[in-house]
Amino acid sequence: MSTKTLVRVLSTLIAFLILSGVIAPQNFQILAINSAYPEEATINAVTANRTYLVHKGGNVVLKVHGENLECDILLSAVDLSTQTWIESTRVSNETFLFIFPQNESQETDVLYTVYASIDNGATWLHYGQLVTVTVSRIAEIIDVSAIIADFQGTKTVDSPINLSATIEPSNASYHSVEWSIQDVGTTGAELKGGMLKTTSEGEVILQATISEGKTNASEDFFESFTITVKNYEQSTPSDFSLEYSENLDKTSYTVTIPALEGAEYSFDGITYSSLNVKTDCSPSTTITGYVRYAAKADYNASPAAVSSVTLPVIVRPATPTPIPAATPTPWTEYPTTAPTPSQPFDPVLNYVTSPSTVMSDNGEAVAILSQKQVSDAISAAHTAKNEGRSVILSIDIGLSEEAHVKSLNLPFEMLTLATETSAKLVINSGQLGCITFDSAAVRALGQRADGTEIVIKSSLVDNQSLSKEMSGLVGQHHVYDFSVTAGGECVSDFAGGNATISVPYVLGENENKDMIFAYYITDSGELVAMNSKYDEEKQQLFFATGHFSKYVIGKNYKSFEDALLFGDYATAIEYITMRQITSGVDGDNYSAATDCSRAMFLVMLMRAYNIPKDLEWESNFSDAGNAYYSGYLAAAKRLGIAAGIGENRFAPKQTITVQEMYVFIYNVKCFLGQAQGDTVISEENYNLLEMGNIAFWAANAVHLLTTMEITPIKDKLINPTYNMTRGDTAQALYEVLSSDTLNNAIQSG
Repeated sequence: MSTKTLVRVLSTLIAFLILSGVIAPQNFQILAINSAYPEEATINAVTANRTYLVHKGGNVVLKVHGENLECDILLSAVDLSTQTWIESTRVSNETFLFIFPQNESQETDVLYTVYASIDNGATWLHYGQLVTVTVSRIAEIIDVSAIIADFQGTKTVDSPINLSATIEPSNASYHSVEWSIQDVGTTGAELKGGMLKTTSEGEVILQATISEGKTNASEDFFESFTITVKNYEQSTPSDFSLEYSENLDKTSYTVTIPALEGAEYSFDGITYSSLNVKTDCSPSTTITGYVRYAAKADYNASPAAVSSVTLPVIVRPATPTPIPAATPTPWTEYPTTAPTPSQPFDPVLNYVTSPSTVMSDNGEAVAILSQKQVSDAISAAHTAKNEGRSVILSIDIGLSEEAHVKSLNLPFEMLTLATETSAKLVINSGQLGCITFDSAAVRALGQRADGTEIVIKSSLVDNQSLSKEMSGLVGQHHVYDFSVTAGGECVSDFAGGNATISVPYVLGENENKDMIFAYYITDSGELVAMNSKYDEEKQQLFFATGHFSKYVIGKNYKSFEDALLFGDYATAIEYITMRQITSGVDGDNYSAATDCSRAMFLVMLMRAYNIPKDLEWESNFSDAGNAYYSGYLAAAKRLGIAAGIGENRFAPKQTITVQEMYVFIYNVKCFLGQAQGDTVISEENYNLLEMGNIAFWAANAVHLLTTMEITPIKDKLINPTYNMTRGDTAQALYEVLSSDTLNNAIQSG
């Protein structure tokens, strides 16, 4: 028997005894076979040049560490389950090469145990198990090159973040990611079941680790990610006007910012407090006030709404000159004359001026205000403002009826005047329409003008230039183009302000006034219905817009196959269909008797007021899903239109009740600035008021809408938990849209 064979047999026996627990794994000596080395050799450790995991076979170099290793050393690997031996090849005194067999059909891992023996001169020393080598069933280790977090962007406080990631390359051998927090910062972050939850603003640093993810499974792969956590944002308060009053000293004013629940105030835009009054304001100075919603739990302070006012000069009355007493004359009886009645106080000054008009060679009528007209308007408006009257500045350029294009060169002084007096600005172009800018739109125009005049233009478009589809919709009706330019550049929007436009329109025979609408033409050539209302007495169509474009007057009839089932809802359904609020449940049927879900109603309500859905969102209700309504729910949550039913749920498929409908309508009115957002129903007076069965959380909305004379499907309000049908929804929207703020524009137009 050869020396190596003998050593192998003895090593196997020792391995068996160790595994059987008969002897402990320690050094063992047997009879000397070779005594050629007088100095004693010792093995301290065995290490490998790579991981001890070999895939489908391959080479491993083991290195022996110790003293006096010039002697014979034998390293062997054995699969103890099958007694399969692998001999090593000695490369140098200290290094040994193992070649493990390749087996492509291998389905399980194979564990080899490495043993060492040395010729120590007088004896052979046998070492117990030094290292193990696993031949894996995996064909090849593919290292991880990157961990890409699936969560991106800024996150909001108290919104759990699902920690997930994409591993590159996709065929990497190991994909299991373990998340840990490296630095919690000020966020109060905690990891629970793969979710990260935060309680405060700040930055949290996470580490993603993949065990054995690199260097052929010999090292862990990890990457760090920083998440920024922010509070929720609040919307900007509605536009407001500063109020001022003369102080008792008759030399100064007190300026007041209108109070707003949950707000804080400033007169320098830097320091905010609960004080909304500034005293000792000098005449002829411009005072600027700022109001914003104060920061609260999980919410940052909102952007500020801003308003300015220039205080007028205080005129002291002249000291009267004493008049000598008249010599009394004998009393004579004369016929009495009735005193001239005093004129009633008019709270509104509608100052009208007509500028001169010049006809250009191309048929455009250009209107220009004289300096005297500007001065007279400034004097009249400031006088009215000091008397506590509201101001409307009307400029009439409707004299040149033959012109198809009319433009007004409006001096910057008129914009400044309108801003200082919070006046509305009316541009009447006769047959080309009348435009009324509200105070917010006037302020936006003044900011864009930046000291220069602006040009407001109204014109008729040649219908032959329209597409065939549009021509079919418009018919013989006019197409109007309204524009504003400042410094030669187009003003595309009014920064939250609005313009109400009225254009002349004569109803044709059998035409329904409720089915005539204004549509604006988008850049992509699509038609979008506007919030329109026709006044039969004035024979004008009114519509409101926050930007200028081309507008057409038309009808958009759509018939449903189930129209015979509409009953009393027929007019309402036709109305909201023409306004593109709905296209039915399947394009062919409306299903008036079907229950209306909360999501259905909210989508139709937001479409009615041209409130777009969010295409992307960081926060949404947990049950928003991925449906036609998902983007609308995200926008409604962000804008404060919908708060959900609790626990961040909206219940989109739940049938909507009457009182829920009132809350949504009221919230939209508040968002649009058409309601103040006051809280008049408190827990103290809720039981004292006759609110019937209306829930406390809905009582405020119902009460305030009722005071605004907005009471859709009022007959159903007796049962506030009544489940609404799609027919009820159409009727409610029809009644609300028929009674909205366009009525005010019609009454003053």
